[in-house]
Amino acid sequence: MSDYSTIITKGVGFMPALEPAPIGLDYVPLFDGGKVSTLDLKFEGKRILLLAVMLDPAKVDLKATLNKERKSLALICDRQQNALIVNGSYFDLEGNIVGLLISEGEQLARISDENKLSGIFTITTDRKAYIIRKDDFAGFSSTNRIRFAIQGGPLVIEP
Repeated sequence: MSDYSTIITKGVGFMPALEPAPIGLDYVPLFDGGKVSTLDLKFEGKRILLLAVMLDPAKVDLKATLNKERKSLALICDRQQNALIVNGSYFDLEGNIVGLLISEGEQLARISDENKLSGIFTITTDRKAYIIRKDDFAGFSSTNRIRFAIQGGPLVIEP
């Protein structure tokens, strides 16, 4: 199994999506259970490079690592033997997580009432991935054991 960590990085965004993959992207195997594609765009005269990674929750462990000490990316990779590291949350000015974050079944940050953070990407202990509307999460989590969850948004489409 591979670990997947969340740390503070620049220039990388995280937008969970369930299959099917975005149209027009060709994915290349990255590791067992993960594949990657890139999309080079221009917006208002600026170049934007998007990295799309598709992970199979049956083969890949997602794990959040809090980087409050702001350790170097190389040091974190060496210690945890990660296959992939991305920034996957929102932070306030003091560096605190804004929005729900659950890793390995442990809640690291509570759910936010912020309207823009309207969705929650979650993986259950039986390794199934879901995108849940924030307002539906309490009911969902009462009937499903959550291994990993991260709040984000806004939802572009209804799950």
